[in-house]
Amino acid sequence: MEFTNQFKNKKSEICCRGCRLLEILRKFRGPEATAMYIRKTLFNSSMTISNIIGPVDKMAVADHPIKGFYFMVVGVPQSLTITMVSYTGKLRVAVGTEKGFMDSQKFKSCIETAFEMIFKSSCEKPSGIV
Repeated sequence: MEFTNQFKNKKSEICCRGCRLLEILRKFRGPEATAMYIRKTLFNSSMTISNIIGPVDKMAVADHPIKGFYFMVVGVPQSLTITMVSYTGKLRVAVGTEKGFMDSQKFKSCIETAFEMIFKSSCEKPSGIV
């Protein structure tokens, strides 16, 4: 458990430093240089994970109610892209891969198993609570 807490602290520290670096770049070199830095970073990575907190209330487009939606970043060089969006309290996960990158049925099976395990553990009562 201590290792997990140490990892979380290091991870949050890295995120803060990354944000500070982007702010410094934007402040001294401008938004174009910052965008180029982010673009180079994306082109040197093989996977992206992105999430957006969506609206809590239902929406409509041209008086047609929206039941749900996904979003996906397209045109990126990554072999694997995972995006998540919440809409009216429901989470939607979209996965995009390079053609032939992995066995889609096996990946789907692994994801379903992982979500079932997460759901079961979240429904259990913690020990010590009556």
